[in-house]
Amino acid sequence: MNGHQREIIALTYNSHPTKQFTDERVYAADIWFYLYPRHSEVKRYERSKQEQAKGGADGQAAWTRQSNSHTRVPLSSTEERAKRAREELKERAHRFHKVQTERFKKLAGGPDTFPLDQALEKIEKEYPTSGYDKTIDNFVESLGLEKYSTSTSRLRSALALCNIHLQNLKKREVCEIILWGKPLPETHEEISFFEQRKLDEIDNALGAGSICTTPLTPPATI
Repeated sequence: MNGHQREIIALTYNSHPTKQFTDERVYAADIWFYLYPRHSEVKRYERSKQEQAKGGADGQAAWTRQSNSHTRVPLSSTEERAKRAREELKERAHRFHKVQTERFKKLAGGPDTFPLDQALEKIEKEYPTSGYDKTIDNFVESLGLEKYSTSTSRLRSALALCNIHLQNLKKREVCEIILWGKPLPETHEEISFFEQRKLDEIDNALGAGSICTTPLTPPATI
């Protein structure tokens, strides 16, 4: 455990439980501690890539099924029922937690939302974690790539994988600004790493992919 983690534990431990509903700094501390991993996001990413490499085509196929919703293997009726039951239970738990949280907020006299909530929501929209999210779809089209070519599928998976880590890092970044006035150096460095990885993957796709002949607008950013 490093000094920043100890500082966050001390902040939350020494704060009244209602502070998470009335004090944005305590609220940010709770979120940051949850997002701060035991290992860096870069190491987790590299481990994922190694696992894909070990699995070869099978590993890549498994990742594609995981990240791209419409390539999932069809489930049996029993598996489908079990999945629906799990999702319903999860949804009920989420609703219960939301109702309880709103109740505690009201009792504590806290605001409905903090500015941090809006920042986190914006990050989730800007960094989609599904390879076939509309944002990534539009981006692929703006590059002039064939929508479902092999190189484009690899790009979709690569962007989604980078965005999984970037979501966590960008959320940590906004929490760190609230907590310490600026992002931690390691957070900034890892964000730069993943942004560069995305650029590299885009360059690879443009070099290897089939280019669509339809005139398109200049590439957007993703």
